[in-house]
Amino acid sequence: EDWWFEEINPIWPVWFWGDLDYSGMAILKSLRNRFGDIQAWPEGYEPMLNVLKKGGGHSPEIADKVEQVDPCETGCFYADHELLPSIRFHCRFIDQEIV
Repeated sequence: EDWWFEEINPIWPVWFWGDLDYSGMAILKSLRNRFGDIQAWPEGYEPMLNVLKKGGGHSPEIADKVEQVDPCETGCFYADHELLPSIRFHCRFIDQEIV
């Protein structure tokens, strides 16, 4: 609760894992803006990334996600250099529930 309400830095790593889409990356960005050094969780995103790179996932139109906006960057190295570029290249999204 101290970390959540008092803006105290945690003594352990904090990870985020959500949908592999622009809204998920925007959530990560917002959490980083509020709480600091939160990172995208590689162990959660890697299986999703593998599905994406094999042509899986869905287009934004199929899942009614056309209105999602690319956050450009999140401040997380892994998200900014691996996840977001992959979403942009493949033009597809992966829902977290696939894992």
